[in-house]
Formats: sequence, C-alpha cells, structure tokens
Amino acid sequence: RDFTLGRGFEAHCENKFALAIWEAFCEANDLESQLDSLALELSIYGETMVWWLPDNYTKIVQLTSAEQLPPKGFLPRVRLIDPSCIWEIVTVPEDITRVLYYQWVAPTQYQIYSGRYNDKSVPTSKFIYQQIAANHVMHYKINGVSNEKRGRSDLFPVLGYLKRLRDSVNYSIVGMQKNMAWSIDTTVDGSQQDIDAYVESQQALGTIPMAGSEFVHSKKVERKYLSNDSGRGGNSMAFDWCLSMIAAGSGIPINYFGTHLGGASTRASALVSTEPVTKKFEKRQQVYKRILRDLSQRLFNHFGIKADIEFTFPELVSQDSSIKIKDVSFAQMQGYISKDRASVMVAKELNINDFNVKKEMQAIDKEGGVNPSLSNDPLSKPGLFSAPKTNSALTSDEKNEIVDQNT
Repeated sequence: RDFTLGRGFEAHCENKFALAIWEAFCEANDLESQLDSLALELSIYGETMVWWLPDNYTKIVQLTSAEQLPPKGFLPRVRLIDPSCIWEIVTVPEDITRVLYYQWVAPTQYQIYSGRYNDKSVPTSKFIYQQIAANHVMHYKINGVSNEKRGRSDLFPVLGYLKRLRDSVNYSIVGMQKNMAWSIDTTVDGSQQDIDAYVESQQALGTIPMAGSEFVHSKKVERKYLSNDSGRGGNSMAFDWCLSMIAAGSGIPINYFGTHLGGASTRASALVSTEPVTKKFEKRQQVYKRILRDLSQRLFNHFGIKADIEFTFPELVSQDSSIKIKDVSFAQMQGYISKDRASVMVAKELNINDFNVKKEMQAIDKEGGVNPSLSNDPLSKPGLFSAPKTNSALTSDEKNEIVDQNT
C-alpha cells in the first residue's frame, strides 16, 4: 500500500461539470480513506468488493419494517465489503464470470452498550444472512487464475516461511536469554542450622546483591558463579534463509524490508533489484486505476454524463527532475509537444499543484519577463531587442567614408 498508493491519486478531466460531480462523490463517500483501506485489504485478502448501495441509500440498514427505510441522497454511496464475510459467489455453473449474487453470512460486532436511540431499540449484535445482487457489487481479484472465483493474498506463497521466520527470531532470543543467565552455587560445610542461617542471610540481600555488597563467611562456605554455556545466540542462518525465501516468494527485494540484510547492496544491484518490483507495483496501480475508472464511469452513467477522466498516481521511482525538465524542453523545441503541455509537465516536476498556463503567462507579461510563447530558436529568428535596420545598398567604400567623417 505505501509503495503503490503513496500520497494518493489525482483526477484530471476536461469536463468541469463531470470533475465537480466526481469530487463531490469522493467527498460524500470519503473515497480517499476507503481507497487506503482497499489497497491494504486487496493485498491481505487478494480481492476487494465495492458495494454500490441500491436506490441511492446513504447507509447500510437491515430492513425489518417499513418505518426503518434508510435515508437517500443525491449522490450514490459505496462501501467496502469484508471478503471473509462473503461465503459464496453464486454463478452460472458453466460460466463463473456470470455472477448471480453474493452470499453474505456474518455476525456483526458485539456491542456492550445497547438501548434505545431516536425511539428505536439498538441491539447488541445481529446475524446477517443476506444475498447481494451481482450488479450492486464491483469485485476485483488478484493472484488468481481463470477458473477461480476468488483471489489470493500477496502473503499466500510465503505464509510458511513467515512462521519459520518468527520462530527463528523467538528461538534466537531464548538462546540469548539462556546465554546471559547465571546462577550461584554455594557449598556450606556445616550442619543444617548453618545452611538455614546462610539462606536467611542471603534472602535479606535480595535476588541480586547491590554493587559493593560484602559477603562474610568462613572457609567452610564456597561460592561459585555459574554461566550458561548451552550455545550461542544472535544471528542465525535460519533467519537469513527464511527472509530470502520470503523476498523471493513475494517478489519484493530483500532490501525493501528494512532489515540488517538490506544495507550491503551496491547501486548496480539496487537498480537490478528495483526494476522488476517497480513493474509489480505499477501493475497494482493499474488495478487501482481500473477500480477508480469503473467507479467514475458508473457515476457518470448515473447522471447521464459523457466524459473521460484520467487518474494519476505518484511515480514509484523518483528521477532527477533537472534531467527530466531538460528532456521536456528539448521535446518542445523539436516540436514533439506543445509549449502549454511542456509547461504543465515542468510544473508537475516542480510539485506546483495550482499551475494554470494562461494565468502564468499573464503574470510573466506583467513582470516584464520573456514570454515562453515566443520562439525558442534564437539562432534562426530575431530576439526581443533587434538592432536597427541599416541601408544594405551602401558599398564598402561609402561605408568607410561615412565612418571617417564621423570620426
């Protein structure tokens, strides 16, 4: 989620009315927060289900009587469904892509406090057994094959090694605790009364004697400090092998996990390991874009709007902005892109979010600066301040005579 979603998405649409409807839809549904949860749950469950509430309902309500109809709104509402609560996706047997309905079976969260609210009783919990129509659910799955109805988690290939990794850490910690443990073996050459008296004196000192404690006894008492030599603790090969298998199974380089094994890579090895995982993250961003595009198209169809909207996410691998700006300038000078598009691209590289081409050009003209709309070919066309024109019909002798007269 942190790599693929980053700071979130941006929407771009030439139709201002459609863009305003989309922004209002995002605010009404708190889509930014829902997308953050969607990105996390998609990786955990391997699938996500977006419930488009029917009849413009603004809340999820289990209908028990005609008086408990949920309120309706102008904008549609969407909610995320916990995929673990969907026990079955019922389809046509010979074609799993033709979904008929989703079977939702789950007990709700238990509430300690209950009573009445707005003259209605609030139960402590409910048991939901409901069928949701297929056209109300937008289902997206990952890590699945063509004949599977459900997706698979990103952690599915490495679950066994994740447990082994945790066990290796626990065993190493236990081993270090044993190596740090110590005890005292005391031999008292005397009667049982002498032993009891010594035990009482030691109990008065506590478990660990304070620094500078003095022990007074006869030669009949011998004290030996014993350390545990059961084995060494610390780093183990099991941890290294398990983490390597987790990295290989998940398709994420080992230096992305932030452990002591990821700090010894060179720039060349970092580039080699970053390239495949960048494609993996970009593919996940394409899933987010497809979800947002489907949401926007369904929203526009609901209001009868014909518009295309583009969604962009932060780039995964940060590049040198100065080099990219030079490339944009070169492409504009060669005529590959327009000046307006080049200025917008440069503004994005400089993280200017409120950039407007026309307003920027007007501000430049007021400041008396150079207008970028003029030619960028100084070698082929005159500049802003050209030299005064001279009569080119004069011969060289006439020009020399004029110079002599002026001097």
